Amino acid sequence: VPATVTLANLKDFKYDGQHVIEVDEGNTAVIACDLPESHPKAQVRYSVKQEWLEASRDNYLIMPSGNLQIVNASQDDEGTYKCAAYNPVTQEVKTSVSSERLRVR
Repeated sequence: VPATVTLANLKDFKYDGQHVIEVDEGNTAVIACDLPESHPKAQVRYSVKQEWLEASRDNYLIMPSGNLQIVNASQDDEGTYKCAAYNPVTQEVKTSVSSERLRVR
């Protein structure tokens, strides 16, 4: 049986501009991350207040889709969010050139 070998790689993010997401206080906000093509599948990370979030914690939930859910959003959650892709084989990290700005009303 012939085998197929795939080289590990991580492509670049596509530029998607800056988006503003508005949510009412106490509701759930969703920050989308359109991960670039990666072999194997990239793991998602988020830049939250100048700190990298690699796993769900507190009211930040990283979903299987790669999106970030912010549960019970408050004024403390306002700010700019960026996602990054991490390839576990090459250990390469690429950060999105686009960003999401969260405003809590």
